[in-house]
Amino acid sequence: VPFSKIQEQRLKSLEKESVPILQLREKLRPQLQGLVNKQRLTILEAGESFSTVSSNRRWPRTLFCRLSSNHKTLHYGYDIPVEGNTCPTIDELPDKLNVADIEDVVLWKDQKRQRERGLDSPLGFSIEYSHSTTGPENATKPLYFICQTNEVFQYWTDGLNVLQKKDASNAIAKEHLSMLLEMEIKIRQLDILDIEGLQMPEQAPPVPPMPDNFNFHNHYNFPPSPAVK
Repeated sequence: VPFSKIQEQRLKSLEKESVPILQLREKLRPQLQGLVNKQRLTILEAGESFSTVSSNRRWPRTLFCRLSSNHKTLHYGYDIPVEGNTCPTIDELPDKLNVADIEDVVLWKDQKRQRERGLDSPLGFSIEYSHSTTGPENATKPLYFICQTNEVFQYWTDGLNVLQKKDASNAIAKEHLSMLLEMEIKIRQLDILDIEGLQMPEQAPPVPPMPDNFNFHNHYNFPPSPAVK
């Protein structure tokens, strides 16, 4: 049996049976979830072109949207040409929406009310917002987004959730988090697995009790502790 196969089987056994490994996984999860969340915001900063709908026009329109670098404002504009990989700058996008004004992100596939209104694309979502940054005429009009791919849909809906202090939780985000956890745990196990005959304990070792005294401090001529000011 190849050594790589044996090592893979040992890794799986450690992760399933060893309490310290399970504890390490849970300790790493918040930090790595933060990396996934941050990457979603980076995607929103880069911007994306969407299809959209408008109440006063029956033919399809396009909507380009991107997040400001301070994550406080969504800048967008309708029917702005995008050539190749060159995206419009924030200054070229005439409209904006404060992130603090976002009240909800509605996924059309989960809302019967949206489907009844003809908003039935499985890759569509709406941003509902208050009107502190918009005129009264736009106060009750949500922004409509129709994504070109499922990947864009998951990235953007996750990114908008992160802006609302939630974690990215779509299928791709879970896959990325799982991959990061596996990589980090394997990196931390490399040195351990190279030691012949070492077995990972099933339980974390107990913390030893405090010594009866600290006479060894003087015995080994440790330098005196600095005076507390």
